[in-house]
Amino acid sequence: MCRIKLFHAGFLTEYQGGYRDGVPNGNGTWFGPNGERLDADFVDGHAVAQGIMEFKNGDVILGLFHNHHPHGQVKIARKNGEEITGDFRNGILHGEISWKSATGNTMSGTYRMGRPHGNIVVVNEEGNTIYSGKFMNGQPLSQEDLPEEFQLDQIPMRV
Repeated sequence: MCRIKLFHAGFLTEYQGGYRDGVPNGNGTWFGPNGERLDADFVDGHAVAQGIMEFKNGDVILGLFHNHHPHGQVKIARKNGEEITGDFRNGILHGEISWKSATGNTMSGTYRMGRPHGNIVVVNEEGNTIYSGKFMNGQPLSQEDLPEEFQLDQIPMRV
């Protein structure tokens, strides 16, 4: 077990855990430059497999990681009560998604490279459809807008 400072993506970070051949190897904790913390298994300096990442603002990511990014099936629990479950590639939503808002409405559909792509459906807590539309590369193909709670302030969606 060791505790070292290292550079990751141009930032000074810290790591505590297994260490071999000059890089993190084994179970450990990586502390990011913005207060994030990732508990995972590391191979040749990179987080791989199942892990949990906690952010300073209280958000938590649980799932598969590769190279310190969500990669594969992931669940995000936000401090405001939102829950996002979906497939990620290198930290970007890519595949099926289910996004439960803090109000209880749920959006489901497909994302491609962090953008809604294909059918997107929003249902309320009672199971009634309140939005159904098609998207292509993040752009709606219908005139109806997504409910405000699902308006994306960040496209493409990445963590």
